[in-house]
Amino acid sequence: MKKIGILYNSASIPTAPNLANKLNVTPINESELYKIFTKKIEVLIRYGSTCTIEKNLIEINPKSAIEKCIDRVKFYEEAKKHNIPTPYFTNENEIQFPVYVYIKNGYQGNSLVLCFSKKDIERLKEFGYNPIIYSKVIETAHEYRIHIIKVNEKLDYYAFLVYEKIPTEINAFTFVVRNKNLNKYKFATIGSHEFGFYSKELYNAIELCYKTLKALNLDFAGIDILIDLKGNPYIIDCNSAPGHGYNTRKFYAKYLKELIKVKLQEKIRNYKEILKNLR
Repeated sequence: MKKIGILYNSASIPTAPNLANKLNVTPINESELYKIFTKKIEVLIRYGSTCTIEKNLIEINPKSAIEKCIDRVKFYEEAKKHNIPTPYFTNENEIQFPVYVYIKNGYQGNSLVLCFSKKDIERLKEFGYNPIIYSKVIETAHEYRIHIIKVNEKLDYYAFLVYEKIPTEINAFTFVVRNKNLNKYKFATIGSHEFGFYSKELYNAIELCYKTLKALNLDFAGIDILIDLKGNPYIIDCNSAPGHGYNTRKFYAKYLKELIKVKLQEKIRNYKEILKNLR
């Protein structure tokens, strides 16, 4: 697996190096791009990195898809184009206070300011912070972090790991597989452990995350989704470099290995097709 690398930036430390260790692949910080050539990397897993690489590689999570995740306006526009509900808007005339104001693209809420009046927004502008996008304040019944990996697109084979963040505030999680042979979704039991719960609300949340991953052309992501008091879902974030603990790391290690095998098999098939056409 040493011809496989994980490319990451400082925001993904220690998550990406720990995942690289679990997968037994080469960790590559953005400051160490030379490793792609010295280690003869053939498969590159982009973990939130948008560095330009001057080499023909099999890439997992393409640069263009990650850019749409990082830039909140691009994310909002892409979601809107595919009818994916989000709390975001750009038109000041739609503001209803209180409102969240994003003053930059950032992580973990450090770009977010809660404003209660027009004066609050004017003060932000006086300090040199120009709003880039707004977000409705949603009264939340449930919040989930749904990790999703596109294992095999042709088989419609996706794996999900669902964490319920609100109201449980503990690591209650559900493992789910989607496959065209499984009548959409299978809520799984692994070993002697029953993972989590099932509800129509959760089914709809998973379906929306599936749609979001496909719309953004990502291979994997950690997607944050809110359910309001009326049961309406909203995608609030799509993380191309999701943080994780022990159970989530095992999930990523297992299904990224399967995804890599699928990508390599596709490459071999493509080479065979090219050779056949040359005869």
